[in-house]
Amino acid sequence: MILALDSYYKDDICNTSLVLFENEKSSEPIYTDTIYTKVTSDYIPGEFYKRELPGIEKILTKFIEEHFDWWDKTYIIITDSFVTLKNGCDEWKGLGSYLKEYLKSIDYNKVIYGVAKTNFCDCDKISEVIYRGKSKTPLYVQSSTLDNIGVRFMIQNMHGEYRIPTMLKLVDQLSRKF
Repeated sequence: MILALDSYYKDDICNTSLVLFENEKSSEPIYTDTIYTKVTSDYIPGEFYKRELPGIEKILTKFIEEHFDWWDKTYIIITDSFVTLKNGCDEWKGLGSYLKEYLKSIDYNKVIYGVAKTNFCDCDKISEVIYRGKSKTPLYVQSSTLDNIGVRFMIQNMHGEYRIPTMLKLVDQLSRKF
């Protein structure tokens, strides 16, 4: 199973959404959920994890407690983010890296795929750049396992004929509902 996460902000509230689906060819979710958290960090480019990680931790804790059977079968978590960020010669952790650390702290090891809709500095040099459908606008994909070819193949082949795969579009839409 694959779990996708996305967050959206309105004023000082963050809506974090979760969509669980069977595999990359899925066109319908198995389960969806959303959770609201108070944003406690200012907007800082390259440090979105400070705004998004609290909601992600909260929704994952709830999901694990209520649906451990599904969690146990989940092998990939997709975030609307980068796993690693790069600006010139400097590299630092993105949301995907912080999520990986959080999962390790609660004794879980899942593969994190980052799928970013826009580039950040030189991140295209450490990401796989893919084009889906007829779009001329790329997606930037990374894996916490450094298997960027594997993540590229999976995201490229996810259900949907447009730039954003069906299940990633759904999690984005859910996060925007206030």
